[in-house]
Amino acid sequence: MNRLQARSSGPDYHVDAVPCGCPSDDCVAPHVMRTSRPLSTPNEAGATLRSRRREARSRR
Repeated sequence: MNRLQARSSGPDYHVDAVPCGCPSDDCVAPHVMRTSRPLSTPNEAGATLRSRRREARSRR
């Protein structure tokens, strides 16, 4: 799923592994894409990080 997501030109989404509950050691948990919550772009993530650092510095 990650390869398909990386090749697509659309937005990136959070991906969660959902345990199936089977006792097998070689079981691969199915993955679910949360399309309701897209990942932020690198610019948005940088802006968020900068604002949180400013808030943390102002609390000191």
